[in-house]
Amino acid sequence: MSSEHGNALLNKRVLINTVTNYVGKIVNLGAWFLLTPFILNELGTYTYGLWILISSVAAYGALLDFGITDTVTKYVAEYHAKDEKEKVSALISTALVLYIGLGLFVILISAVFAPLVPHIFRLPADQHSTASWLLLLSGLHVGLSVPATTAPSVLRGLQRFDLMNFTSLFTTIVSSLSIVIVLTLTGSAIGLMVAMLLSNLLALIPNIWFIHRVAPDIRLNFRMVHRDLFRQIFTFSSSLFLIQIGGRMESQTDEIVIGGFLPVTAVTPYSIARKLSTLPQLLTDQFLTLLLPLASQIYALKDMERLRGLFLLSTRLTLAFFIPIAGVITIFAGPVLTLWVGEEFAAYS
Repeated sequence: MSSEHGNALLNKRVLINTVTNYVGKIVNLGAWFLLTPFILNELGTYTYGLWILISSVAAYGALLDFGITDTVTKYVAEYHAKDEKEKVSALISTALVLYIGLGLFVILISAVFAPLVPHIFRLPADQHSTASWLLLLSGLHVGLSVPATTAPSVLRGLQRFDLMNFTSLFTTIVSSLSIVIVLTLTGSAIGLMVAMLLSNLLALIPNIWFIHRVAPDIRLNFRMVHRDLFRQIFTFSSSLFLIQIGGRMESQTDEIVIGGFLPVTAVTPYSIARKLSTLPQLLTDQFLTLLLPLASQIYALKDMERLRGLFLLSTRLTLAFFIPIAGVITIFAGPVLTLWVGEEFAAYS
C-alpha cells in the first residue's frame, strides 16, 4: 500500500470517527436533556439529590481503573499498526485479569460502606435503606463496568469509533426507554439504578461481536497473561491515573461536600447547573478522544513530523470548538435552565 493511499485511508477513518463521535454525543446529550426534568419530576428534589450524591460517591470507584483503559487503547493501536497480533491478544487478556480483580474490589468496598453511608451524610431514618441500596447498586454498577470497558477500549485502539458509537446509540435508546418505564411504574431511585445497570451490561454484546468481526485474530486467552505485561501496563497507566484523580476530584467532589455540610436538597440545583456547564467540554472532547489511538499509531510508524502536526491541529480545533460554545452557555445559562428544568433553578446559573 502506497504512503498516499495509506494517508487517505487514515484521513477517511478520522473523519468518520469524528462525525460518529459527534452524532453519538449529540444523541446522548439529547437523551440526557430530555430525561433530566423527567427524572427530577418523578423522584422529587430530595430523592434526586440523594441519587446524585450516592452516585458521586460511587463514581470514585472508577478510579480503580488506574488508567488501564487508555493504556489498552494506546497499545492496541500501536501493536495493531505493527501487525503484532499476538501482543494485542496478550495485552487484552492481561488487562482483563486486572479489571476483574479491581471490579470485585469495588463491589466489596461498596458492600462494606453501604450500611455506613446514611450515617456519614446524616440522612433521615426513613432514607437509610434507600441510601444503602443505592450505594450497593452504584458500586455493583461501577464494579461491573470496570471489566466491561475492555471491549470499547479495544475498539478505540482499532480506531473503530463508528462501531463503538453505534453501540453507545443502541445503549442510550434502551437505557432511556428503561428509565422511563421503570420510573413511570415505580418512581423509585433503586429501580432507576437497576435499569441503568442492566442497560450498560447489554452494551457488552454488540461490542464483543464487533471486535470479532473487525479483528478476528484478536482472541482472549488467559494463558497469555504475563507478569511483564502487568509491569508495562502500570508503567504507562500510573501517569494517567494521577490525571484521572485530578479530573475526578474536579467533577465529583462538590456534590459530596455539599451533601456533607448542607441538606441533600441542596445537591439537586448545584448538580443540574454544573451539568449544563460541562457541555462545552463534552462537545469539544469528541475530537480529542481520537488522539490517543491515532497518535499511538503514528508513533509506532515513527512519523514524528506528522505527530507534531497532529498536536498543533488538535489544539487549534479544540479552541475553535470550545470558545463559542462556552460563550453561549455563559451568556444564556439562566434562560436555558428555565426552559430545561424550570424557573426555580435559573437562579443557580
